[in-house]
Amino acid sequence: MRSKKRIFTRLITALIVLIAAAMLFIILDKPSPSDNLDDIATPPPTEQVTSTPTPIPTPMPSPEPIIYINSTVTEIPVIVEDGICYLAAVPMLEKLGVAVFWNAAEQTLATNSKRGELALHRANTTIVALDKMEIGGVNTSITIDGTIYLPLNIAAILGGTDIAAARGNAVHLEKADTGYATDTIQRVMEQIPLLENYNPLNFPQYIEYAEANPETDANLVVLYVNIGVHKEHYSDIQTIENPHDVFAVLDKNHRVPDDFEPEVVLHNGAWWIEEVGLAWDEMKAAAARDGVSLTLNRAYRSIADQRNNYNSKVNSGRSVAEVDKGNSRPGHSEHHTGYAADISPINGEPNTPSYVWLAKHAHEYGFIISFTAEKRFITGYIPEPWHIRWFPQWAADIMHSENLTIPEFDNLYLNPAKHGYAIDHVHALAVVGG
Repeated sequence: MRSKKRIFTRLITALIVLIAAAMLFIILDKPSPSDNLDDIATPPPTEQVTSTPTPIPTPMPSPEPIIYINSTVTEIPVIVEDGICYLAAVPMLEKLGVAVFWNAAEQTLATNSKRGELALHRANTTIVALDKMEIGGVNTSITIDGTIYLPLNIAAILGGTDIAAARGNAVHLEKADTGYATDTIQRVMEQIPLLENYNPLNFPQYIEYAEANPETDANLVVLYVNIGVHKEHYSDIQTIENPHDVFAVLDKNHRVPDDFEPEVVLHNGAWWIEEVGLAWDEMKAAAARDGVSLTLNRAYRSIADQRNNYNSKVNSGRSVAEVDKGNSRPGHSEHHTGYAADISPINGEPNTPSYVWLAKHAHEYGFIISFTAEKRFITGYIPEPWHIRWFPQWAADIMHSENLTIPEFDNLYLNPAKHGYAIDHVHALAVVGG
C-alpha cells in the first residue's frame, strides 16, 4: 500500500516538473520588444521585384533645359542652381515682347508691357512689384559676371507671361503680350521707350496724358509728364536738393529751402551772382551800341521779401488764383537764386525795341526770357518779357535755338544724370510686333 502511494507521489512530482519546464521554455523563447524593433529595422533580404519606378517631380531637370517661347525654341542663357531655373533677364524679357530698362544706380529692372503694366524688380532680392503692388512668394534673383538671372516666378511677372513652368527637360514661356491693349498704348510703346528722357516709372502717366491729348506727339507726352505739366500748380511741391545749382528748376511745384541764401555780391548797385552781374554789363553795353537802352530794376530777392510782396497783393483784394498768374509764391521765385533779374523799359507787350533786341540777342550773353506767352501752359505765368535768367553760354544757346523753357531743357539735356531715375538705355528695346 505504501509502495503504491510512493509511486503516485513520484508521478505527480514528475508531472509538475515537466509543466514547469514547459512554461520556462515558453517564457525564454518569447521575443522581447527590443528584439521586434531590431527585426523591423533590419528585415531579412528578400527577392527584388523588377518594375518601372514612378518618376518624382523635381524643380528643374538636368542637363541644361531647353527654353521655349510660344512653343518655339529660343536661345536664352540659363542656369540651374539648387533645383531652381534662372534665365538671363535682359535677353529673356526682350524676347517676351516688353520694353526693359536697367537702372544701374538703383540696381533695378523695370519693364513695360503691351498690356500697359509696369513691373519692377531689384536685383539680388525678392523685391518685385506689378503696377506698384509688391508681390511675395518669389525666389531671389542672382547676378553672375554682371548678368542678372531671374527665377521663373520673377521672370513671369516682369515678362507678362501667362505661364512659366518646367516640363520634362524644358522651360515653356507663353508670351502674354500678343497685342496692344489699346491704341494709345501702342502709339506710346512704339515711339517712346528709346527716348533719352523716358522714365518707365511714369509709364501710367504717359498713357493717361496721351489719352487726354491724342494729338500730342509721343516725345512731347514724355517731356510734359516728366516736367509735371499734367499736375495742378502747387499740388506736388518739392524742395530742390541743390538750390545753388545754376540749373536749379524753380516753378510752381519746386522751391528752395526756407533757409536758402545764395552767394550773391553787390555789383553795380544790385545783389546777384557775380558772374551774372558781369554778363549783364556786357549785354547792356552791346544793346547801347545798337541804340537800345536796358535798365536793371532788381536782381536777387530774398524769400522774406517775396513773401511780403506776394502777401501785399493778396491782401489788396485780388484772389490767390489771380495773384498766382503773375507772381511766385515765397520760395518758388527764380529771383531767390541770384541768377535772375527784371529789366526795363519793357512792358507787358513784347513789341518794344528793348524786348525785340533782348529776344534776339540775350542768349549771346547767357540770358533767357523765362516766361513767354507760348509756354504759359508749362510755366503757369503770364508773359513777363522783362524777366531774364542767366545760364552758361552753351545752355542758353540750346534753350534759345530750340525754344525751350528751363524745365524742358533740364529734362531733355540734364537727365538722367542729374535726377537719378537714370535708366541705362543700352538694354532698352521697344518691341512693335508680338
